[in-house]
Amino acid sequence: MKNYYLIMLLSLIFIGCNNKKVEKVEKVEIAPTLVSITYINSTDQPITVVATWGKNVANDTTVIAPNGGKAVIESNCSVNGRTLPTECSEFHSQLLPPSTLDQPNPSTGNFWLSYQLEPGGTVKCIRDGLWYSNEDNEGAAPMDNYIWSEWTNWKYELVWSGDSHFQQGKTITNTVEIKTVECKSVADPTSPSKFSCN
Repeated sequence: MKNYYLIMLLSLIFIGCNNKKVEKVEKVEIAPTLVSITYINSTDQPITVVATWGKNVANDTTVIAPNGGKAVIESNCSVNGRTLPTECSEFHSQLLPPSTLDQPNPSTGNFWLSYQLEPGGTVKCIRDGLWYSNEDNEGAAPMDNYIWSEWTNWKYELVWSGDSHFQQGKTITNTVEIKTVECKSVADPTSPSKFSCN
């Protein structure tokens, strides 16, 4: 009788251990990265970058540490039935003034990069944070040609590793270093904003 119970117990254990449910996992297709920009924060304050479409997520937010912090901001936007050309993503950057200023003016700064999907399967940079015309950088400030006040006492500078203006290709890869500098604003009739900060 003991053997009978032992055989029953071992059978239950054997059946229980081998009764594993196997589920099939479906592979999710991830769109390839089309835009990859390495940011280098050479300011003494953190920089916040929001990608309107990042890597598989909307409003992807990254905070880049000051004093040489780096981050790669990416977008794998796709057409999804839209008519070309159409928006791919924008990278909005919120900048803070140098911490050494007691009364910074303005209290914050910003610039953004805009990328667009083009016919033929390419992506194009249509706004790169630098001055070309009012249409290229509405609202980007404070920067050269975007000094709007005689009280401005700082500005940012962008240093690109490659020419960013209207960069276009199957993918876009580049590096931008962001610097802030203290300056004194003066009237400048040659500037589109009528002020310079030197």
